[in-house]
Amino acid sequence: MKERDWSTIILATILISFPIMFFTWIIYAIVMLLTDSKLYGALVITASALISIFYFLAYIDVLKEKVFWSLLGSAILIIAISFVIGWRYEQYVEKLKIVDDQAINMRDYEPFREGTKAVSLPEPASLKIRSQLPHLDGSTALYPMYAAFVQAVYKQKEYSYYEQDSEIQVNGTEDAYNQRHRQKQRV
Repeated sequence: MKERDWSTIILATILISFPIMFFTWIIYAIVMLLTDSKLYGALVITASALISIFYFLAYIDVLKEKVFWSLLGSAILIIAISFVIGWRYEQYVEKLKIVDDQAINMRDYEPFREGTKAVSLPEPASLKIRSQLPHLDGSTALYPMYAAFVQAVYKQKEYSYYEQDSEIQVNGTEDAYNQRHRQKQRV
């Protein structure tokens, strides 16, 4: 077995790795400017690191040619699969509807109102509350959720979110908490 000149190996690896890293950062910058995806940038860096590692292992003659190409092919396949999975995941996330509490028109979600957007169960709920209805109050963003709960569980009547004596209200998280805290102190 021949003696390796490590200083030459390290120097050659550095000389080859710098252009790879330089082009990686250029590609990374372009990818980040063209997309909002951190995934693509991470894949560019990963691919660059793998190329550098494979080059180093091939240069020090640790990998035989057949093993080198098998490993390189496997790495490329894994990167391609990761890219496709990440791309599909990002498409899925983009399709999710994000509800901004400033954009919610509470009237659209009032329970038992004709044409309400409050979600309805496909069959009657197994839980029904007919008396001593719990008072629901809180965040604007959560109103559609507890309006759907009221529609499924409470008795049918008009529940006006803006009336003080209504069982469901929308006063915001902080105000709802403070009102509930004051009620407990009175009791």
